[in-house]
Amino acid sequence: MIDLKGCKRTYTHLSKAYYGEDNLKFKEDIIDDVVITLFDQEQTLIGEFVISWKKLDRVIAPHFGAFDDSWGSFWALYDIFERMAGVSNKNITPEDFCKILEDCGFTDVTPINPPKSNFKKQDNG
Repeated sequence: MIDLKGCKRTYTHLSKAYYGEDNLKFKEDIIDDVVITLFDQEQTLIGEFVISWKKLDRVIAPHFGAFDDSWGSFWALYDIFERMAGVSNKNITPEDFCKILEDCGFTDVTPINPPKSNFKKQDNG
């Protein structure tokens, strides 16, 4: 079992990221994503989960996803699962979900501004 003692819990809210709008253009049935990441004390990624807001027939609903290499760290989300159970079938927004994450001690690591480039434009004149 993965040792999650002292793990760092973060999230990224895709539509708020500088690249979010461009990224979401390619996700046909997805309105937004919130990616949850867990890192051990050596900053190694030990878990990654995504909650996607999907267009269904007449509603937009959140959907939880995880690949099997993250299943060993499910229990580190016990507080999130407990809070999610309290809003089951309420169609919460991504912003509402991010508030739950922050209330549970997660850190928002959404990159709002693009990184500065060291690339110098050449003057061809």
